[in-house]
Amino acid sequence: MRGAATLALEGPSAAPIDLPSLARPPRNWVRSLGPLFSIAILLAVFRSIRHLAFATELRHLPHNPLFWGLFVLSWCAVPFSEWVIFRHLWPIPKSGVIALLRKQISNELLIGYLGESYFYGWARQQVKMTNAPFGAIKDVTILSAVCGSAVALVMLPFAFELLRSQPLGVDHGALTISISLIGASFALPLLFRRKLFSLPREQLGFVTRIHLVRIVFGLLCTADMWHMLLPHVELGWWCLLLAIRQLVSRLPLVPDKDVLFVGIAVFFLGRQFAITDALALMASLSLALNIAVGTVIGVTGLFCRGAHA
Repeated sequence: MRGAATLALEGPSAAPIDLPSLARPPRNWVRSLGPLFSIAILLAVFRSIRHLAFATELRHLPHNPLFWGLFVLSWCAVPFSEWVIFRHLWPIPKSGVIALLRKQISNELLIGYLGESYFYGWARQQVKMTNAPFGAIKDVTILSAVCGSAVALVMLPFAFELLRSQPLGVDHGALTISISLIGASFALPLLFRRKLFSLPREQLGFVTRIHLVRIVFGLLCTADMWHMLLPHVELGWWCLLLAIRQLVSRLPLVPDKDVLFVGIAVFFLGRQFAITDALALMASLSLALNIAVGTVIGVTGLFCRGAHA
């Protein structure tokens, strides 16, 4: 009797054919796409440089070492928290941090969620697992959006009173629609969770906890840095701006989200507020760090063999 995994052709020159080997897709496609990602990142770096405005902001740079420590920690929170998550789900190697850095830079400088495509290919090639990584990456990404929306909804009541009391020219109808969309982005994935998620419940809970810790940690770091820049600004303003920033961070297909956030803040607050100057400085610092890391990752990806491994 023939085995289920082998098919023999009839005839004198018959040879067994291993069906699983035919069904297995080629796994070297990431090595071809890796240099393309590096080139795309470098092109995005050159494109993003024009947004930097350090010439008028250098005099506002803080000298407090705590500010710079919080700045680096808040930027690194995303890739390292995701490394903890995927280390829990798979036997991901330490080099996975580099892949997650490339993922973050791709999302920040190119197009949102493009980095997930790269990381999916990297995981298929580098991580030994019994099932495809697409479901896990999908669940981690969706839960990140759900947790971000949940935190924004918690913060909105603190900011809503400020929106009502200040003559900011905000359309309350548009604001209500925006809040409804945020609520939908939080509620719909939970409503269809049985069809949407593929990870076990225990792993989904672990991923959710890590995302919440990372988001709250990042918000606290951001609030501390803003307070160091403008210690006399009321807490309500920071709640409003943190809520807006949290929402902007969830927008897909939008590069340079910090630059977009500053534009929205200027639209709401006007340029007469010192707050917008501080936000512009923070956006420039974040963009400069993205450019620096993107340059290193792009160059090493092109010229260092194994950089995509």
